[in-house]
Amino acid sequence: MDNKAFFAYAAFFVFFISIAGQSCTSDQSSKIESIGKSNELLLVSKSVTSDTNSVNIVYAHFAKDFIGLPQPEPWYKISHIPINEFGGVFKRHRTIIYLLNSDTVSRSQIRFAKDVWAKNQLVVIVQAKNELGLVQLLKEQKENIEYKILDHELHLGKLNAEKNASPTLSNALTQKFGIKISIPNEYVLAVDQNRFSWYRKETENSSTNIMVYELDYTSESMFDTQQMIHIRDSIARKYIPGPNEGSYMTSDKALPIYSVQKSLGDNFGMELRGLWKVENDFMGGPFLHRVVHNPINNKLYCIDFFVFAPKFDKRDYILSGEQIFSSIAF
Repeated sequence: MDNKAFFAYAAFFVFFISIAGQSCTSDQSSKIESIGKSNELLLVSKSVTSDTNSVNIVYAHFAKDFIGLPQPEPWYKISHIPINEFGGVFKRHRTIIYLLNSDTVSRSQIRFAKDVWAKNQLVVIVQAKNELGLVQLLKEQKENIEYKILDHELHLGKLNAEKNASPTLSNALTQKFGIKISIPNEYVLAVDQNRFSWYRKETENSSTNIMVYELDYTSESMFDTQQMIHIRDSIARKYIPGPNEGSYMTSDKALPIYSVQKSLGDNFGMELRGLWKVENDFMGGPFLHRVVHNPINNKLYCIDFFVFAPKFDKRDYILSGEQIFSSIAF
């Protein structure tokens, strides 16, 4: 390590000691906003030229494939810089993972600090005496780190969704369905039926869409993956026509459709991710689908986000849908 890197590394270690006990948000009044997009990480380590196991673990876990997309894209986009370059605008990044490897470290541990150099920022410090210690700690705690980062991203996503929401569309949706969703102000209401609404945002390069519909809850079987897909396809065929006669949107069952429990507070819910296609045509893309039960009125609420952007990567579009979904509330 050259002298510049050594002193930079030492300076950060002093900083780390000063925030070692910090776990809550610091005073933001004098800080500027953090920079970076959703699911972007800044990784800081001793060097980017050496292929270390600790760095490899970070890439293997956080740059794994984003599920439910037509082509491989990473879950997190990682920018990797050495310690001697960590300064200036880099310190404003919204999510930072710092690998601290030094024999001056008293014990291996992970610290999470918020708003250190900027508002709405999360800094993850992974510290150990040596490379072997970093590797062991990352193997044990990588899921916990991801959970903290995901919680951070969801918080920022909700703030962004609320900031960019259309009061007219969002309030009308709440009055109609009794559920709160921040519909972005770039969207328009394309179809408005008794228990169904379709919102669209059309640009030169893409089409992003939100479906919201309500069903009577009859049994737990409505949360069966195949049943949720069947219901989604039935609604889409009825309300989302294709460009040609006899064409309609449906789920692409030739590829995996992923399901996971995603409850909303005490309200049980499930989420689907997969690909849609247009029957008798060549259109298609990814979708994100959420189903939530409200036991008070015994209704099932289905919120669906789907994208058509044939010339572009799809991950960031789906992330924008996740931001919208983060605003769902009863």
